Amino acid sequence: MSDHITIEEAAEKVCSTDHEKELFLAVIDQMSADWEEIIDRPTDFRDASTGVGGFIYYEDTERFAKDNMVNILLVLNDFEQETGGPLKKDANNLLNWYAWFALENAISKVMNLQ
Repeated sequence: MSDHITIEEAAEKVCSTDHEKELFLAVIDQMSADWEEIIDRPTDFRDASTGVGGFIYYEDTERFAKDNMVNILLVLNDFEQETGGPLKKDANNLLNWYAWFALENAISKVMNLQ
């Protein structure tokens, strides 16, 4: 399947808003894995707590969250509206939580391509 769809095509297919597409592309760019690995084995990357490259260290996750905060909050708001309620956030590590949300949301979209 990875031979048939580019990252940009995937974003167009699975994302419904511009802010969702921008965040999706930012997540894929932040990851240390290449696109072929991600699309061939998305379940390997779906749980941020298992150590996904680019989302392991607070330095990386906090910078990612700060750089992408507007899109994260917009996508999070859309997600919470679709699922019917607010997610429980880790107030002690909120920036890290935002980055992990972005990662897991993007990977769930990649899994929808399967």
